[in-house]
Amino acid sequence: MTATGSRSAIRKDATAHHQSLWDVVASEWLKLRTIRSTWWTLGTAVVLTVGFGVLLSATTAVISSSPDGPDLGPVDAVSTSLAGMLFGEVTLAVFGVLFITSEYSTGGIRTTLVAVPRRSWVVMSKAVVVGVATVVVGAVAVFVSFIAGQALLSTQGLSVGIGEPGVLRALVGSALYLGAAALFGLGVGLVVRNTGGGITAAIVGLIILPSLGALLPGRVGDTVAQFITSNAGRQVTFVEPAANGLAPWVGYAVFLAWGVALLVVGTILLRRRDA
Repeated sequence: MTATGSRSAIRKDATAHHQSLWDVVASEWLKLRTIRSTWWTLGTAVVLTVGFGVLLSATTAVISSSPDGPDLGPVDAVSTSLAGMLFGEVTLAVFGVLFITSEYSTGGIRTTLVAVPRRSWVVMSKAVVVGVATVVVGAVAVFVSFIAGQALLSTQGLSVGIGEPGVLRALVGSALYLGAAALFGLGVGLVVRNTGGGITAAIVGLIILPSLGALLPGRVGDTVAQFITSNAGRQVTFVEPAANGLAPWVGYAVFLAWGVALLVVGTILLRRRDA
């Protein structure tokens, strides 16, 4: 080894020795706060989640108030007010993809890996930052949607209180679900390393694949469909989960496991290939 190479290795070892995982998390948090597109994406998730929830709640209230309107049957007040969840989960999954693939597109990932030689620390710190940020944003979107939606539905006596059975669990579960969707996107982006491909794969995994699972025949199809990404995860977002699905928190754990598995695979690939 040359003298220059030896000095480089020594500096790298010294950097790794003095670093803590918290330092890496702080660095990733700084990246999140200083990238303008981050705030646009997170803001869009809130606007879409709240906007569509309010829209459906208002529409439901108007239809219910009309004597000549169609019979809506029993109204699930919580699901109605959270109708924008689909748009929120897709937006936050895209955020997760962008948080890693943007570094590949700019070449910044090389700088990151020089500064933090431990690949697992890079991935863990990104997961912590993305998970915490999107759960907080998800909680804001979910509770604002619920409050606004119930205010509209209450004009027709269709609202529910947060203290009624299953309501608080559905709201908390919805916020955690949105965070898990972002981690799923982060895992996909880490594996694919391409923004366009990562966004496409995340949407397929969250929206299209669960629908295709339902097409499988017989009991095998029903069983497999229960464990596919959002089919499992969405159980925790309902006051009354689907009878043929997993238990709410079991389903959430399965969905979270999808994201963790992708992050593990991505970490292995990050160790084996060039940035």
